[in-house]
Amino acid sequence: MSQGFVNKVVSVPAATQAGQEAAASTETFVSPGVQQFHPSSAKAWVQFDGTGTVAIDSSFNVSSITDNGVGTYVVNFTTAFSSAEYCASGISRSDGASTGFIVMQNNISAAAGTYPAVTLDTSGGAKDSSRVCLAFWGDQV
Repeated sequence: MSQGFVNKVVSVPAATQAGQEAAASTETFVSPGVQQFHPSSAKAWVQFDGTGTVAIDSSFNVSSITDNGVGTYVVNFTTAFSSAEYCASGISRSDGASTGFIVMQNNISAAAGTYPAVTLDTSGGAKDSSRVCLAFWGDQV
């Protein structure tokens, strides 16, 4: 005796940009095209080599990095944030005699389309790093 299986088609509504931004639904599927609108999603990230000629290794929504001197960079976003009120997090690799690096916003204010960052050695001095990783969260235009 064999058991029969019935194929059923289940209709699940697709998430919209507005729905993702509201972050309220638990009953929609999220396609890659709208996933980035959820508040928990990083809106941009980048990994780059900050020594010599600055080079992006991998990124999302970052068009370029501007080198403004030793350990001082500006991240340029492909799609800007809706304001300068977004969150950034970063880390960089220790190179040479310094035991570690931290990444922080430079003393220049962030803007919707750019983020100024500086990598510091453990003594607090600006220093280039061979691997800088930054991620950004917030509302985009």
